[in-house]
Amino acid sequence: MIRRGRVEISSGFFLMTALLLYLDTENLLLLAGLACAIHECGHCAAVRLVGGRISRLRLTAVGGELQLDWRRPLTKTRELFCILAGPFMNLLTAWLLARKGAGETGQLLGGISVCLGVFNLLPIWPLDGGRVLQLLLEHLLPERWALHLVRGVSVLISGILLFFGLLQIFYTGGNLTLCVLAAWLFIGIQKRGEKTRRSHTQKIFLNGG
Repeated sequence: MIRRGRVEISSGFFLMTALLLYLDTENLLLLAGLACAIHECGHCAAVRLVGGRISRLRLTAVGGELQLDWRRPLTKTRELFCILAGPFMNLLTAWLLARKGAGETGQLLGGISVCLGVFNLLPIWPLDGGRVLQLLLEHLLPERWALHLVRGVSVLISGILLFFGLLQIFYTGGNLTLCVLAAWLFIGIQKRGEKTRRSHTQKIFLNGG
């Protein structure tokens, strides 16, 4: 674990980065990292805009995690706004690049930004879409039931992605991208299962960064 001020970087983050470098045959990791940075900046800007305060940013194997200062708690509406700000910034970036008629690099960044934004809206914990689903369900169900339902939906959709990843390997002869992605999601779901939604601090899991 490396700590610098409010930023923590786990060993799992470096292992995941090494794996992505190995799989990056098209040299797109730098642009993907830029899209992730834009995504995280959207979350951070939204937190500050609604009066929250970030006490820690952790980078792990399953993405980024913002830990908010418990002395400035957010309402569920404001938390929802902060969660959606990340995907919104990705889609806004893609739209601006398309409007500007960016070159090949800009088009690649725009395409990656769209994929990242849409992917994070999938109703899977620990993605932003999973957080949104949980907040919405908590308006209808007891918190514990909402947690179990979100976990069940996350496992189901991740399993479907894994199934198609295996089909992809069978038909392409070795493309592991979708299987790695599904495994990454399963790790995130497992980590979520080991935690309660709220402790003495509020946390927003901001994956994609």
